[in-house]
Amino acid sequence: LFACNGTDVHVVNLGAGAVSATWTTDTDTIAFANGRLIGTDGAEIFEFTDLGSTKTSLWTHPDSSYTWTRIVGAPNAIYAAGKSGDGDKSQVYAINVIDATGALSPPFWAMSLPDGEAVNDMAFYGGVMIVATTRGIRLALITGSGYLSHGPLIEITGAPAIANGAGVQ
Repeated sequence: LFACNGTDVHVVNLGAGAVSATWTTDTDTIAFANGRLIGTDGAEIFEFTDLGSTKTSLWTHPDSSYTWTRIVGAPNAIYAAGKSGDGDKSQVYAINVIDATGALSPPFWAMSLPDGEAVNDMAFYGGVMIVATTRGIRLALITGSGYLSHGPLIEITGAPAIANGAGVQ
């Protein structure tokens, strides 16, 4: 079990019933995906390892104003979505496990949304990535190489939870 308040990450071993690790780091987004604890700080995305004693940088987006908005696991990869500083361009990146070492690969581009549409939330269900955006919902198929192929926009009117980033659960 872990919790994050934006600066401190607490890891609890439920068997012991006590906090087993606490570390301080700047963290904008944190998620547990595919057995990995992934965090972001600004344009950087990283993995916490060794119960928090190590923060391994995976990649820093070349756009320094880029912010990561969602991290979600799927059977084939970990997907991380984000947007440019002005919110006009949104992409999804895939992170794979390197078979030889068990380490995570640097993220690679998996999908872009049309300009002016940004990812608020994502969820994997039944072989499809469900992408909640600032304009509605898109379903994306996962290809064999991990790329996402999104379908047409399903516009959602009167659904402020999707429009304001509260997302879907």
